[in-house]
Amino acid sequence: MRQTLILSTTTVVSTAKFYLRVIPVECNCNSDLIQFPKMVCSSTSNVAAPTITCLGEVVVLQRRLHYRRMMFLSVALPAEHQSGYQFKTVLLKSPTLNDHTDVCENYEEFCHTVRPGDCVRLEGWPEDESRNECSMVVSRWQLVEAGTRGKMQMFALEDSWPSRDVPFIELPKLVLQCQVGYEERLVEYISNEYGGGCRTSWTPLCAVGERMLLIDKDSRLQDWQSVLSDVNLCHVLKRIYTNLTEVATSVQGAAELLRKKAPDGCVLRLQTFPSRYQKTIADYLPEGMCHPREYTHVAQVVYVDGLYLLGVAEPEQCYIGNIVETSNGRLTDSVCKAEYKLAEAFRRFGYDLADEGRQMVAMDVGASPGGWSRYLHNKGVGRIIAVDKGEVDCSETDGKIEHWDMLGQEAIQKLLDEGHKDMLGVYVCDANLPPPESLAMLRQASTLIKPGAYVVVTFKNPYKRKKDWYEAKALSFADFSSMCDSTTEVHLLANTPNETTVGGRWKGGH
Repeated sequence: MRQTLILSTTTVVSTAKFYLRVIPVECNCNSDLIQFPKMVCSSTSNVAAPTITCLGEVVVLQRRLHYRRMMFLSVALPAEHQSGYQFKTVLLKSPTLNDHTDVCENYEEFCHTVRPGDCVRLEGWPEDESRNECSMVVSRWQLVEAGTRGKMQMFALEDSWPSRDVPFIELPKLVLQCQVGYEERLVEYISNEYGGGCRTSWTPLCAVGERMLLIDKDSRLQDWQSVLSDVNLCHVLKRIYTNLTEVATSVQGAAELLRKKAPDGCVLRLQTFPSRYQKTIADYLPEGMCHPREYTHVAQVVYVDGLYLLGVAEPEQCYIGNIVETSNGRLTDSVCKAEYKLAEAFRRFGYDLADEGRQMVAMDVGASPGGWSRYLHNKGVGRIIAVDKGEVDCSETDGKIEHWDMLGQEAIQKLLDEGHKDMLGVYVCDANLPPPESLAMLRQASTLIKPGAYVVVTFKNPYKRKKDWYEAKALSFADFSSMCDSTTEVHLLANTPNETTVGGRWKGGH
């Protein structure tokens, strides 16, 4: 409830209603803000306008218009006295509101000028956020730096922002740059494999083909070395950002913080996301302070949640440049690239062949170019029947990988005609077939597969409509579960967007 100002008995008061907010906070804002006339009670009043406070520089994340005469803003800004940042909700009121003195007189200009991603400086009256859905009513504003425009502007779903103020968000331990389409799978994978918190940035950019993942400090994924040691991560990540210790609200502010953080006499190599900011930041820094090759330190600036997270570190503390697939040494050809899909599936499903592999016989349907068969060979499987009409690399396997140049149905029928039963300890299929056809082939091989055998099948999507794909996938997984125990479906990092992988242990008796 608003406070009413009590005047002395000698003051003549107008009969019109008025309300003033009294807040005993001194404003320490810069003097270059837009100045507005002071608000007074009447022409005979000698009472000064209420004191306002300065929120400082913030980044506008989202605008929510309320009946055209009020606007709620979601804003991001550095946290006070802590290494992190925060979200707040502030309110702008139009001067057209009757009986309101806490208005923003440049309201219309704000509506037409300021967009999400812009950095502005705000002043106003603090509010009780728990009662009024905002923590400040804005009286003055000033545009500090325009954000990205057009195709580069940020976007986010309306319900992706916190509905209330978030007083503190700790800086992430790592920020990972990944290809579009992998962010949800990466969050699931990292959370399951390494624990701790992992989320995507709330402010992706429209025209940028990468997304950012924030890894909390309680995750076991602690540094760039642990990232590169995981072959499943290497082929979908582009860059790793570490040692982020400062927060800026603008590109120019980020450059100023880098200048202050950098040791005297150092030369920086800049790594930024998006990369378009690299030249802009370099132009703000003193001449000779940046060099792409002859550098002593690495400066990283990352656009995350509408803010710029940055840090300066020595080269050995950072992974410099893009992550390339050859960094692990296992991802150098098409065979190895196929291999890591089955490797990830076995890891995610918890399968371990251990010592029993030597006595096992495995069938790999749709084996070309031979990556899955090579993985099973490396795991110690004694005999692998690789079935495909295409080429299969059987080199350096001592004859343990047998290439059967025929269709999967033909290979299964050949084994049945030879009278084999319960011979397969592993059955894997990555054939380019619709899910019902892949499972029909699995059912054909039912008497060949041992009870408890490891079964892995890739469901491919040949359908034009998503609805048909989802229906076929659900029905096929139910069919797969009728044949196997402990069934799991996972959208592997190694899967394309149009496929998923299922695994289980064969029941037997089919």
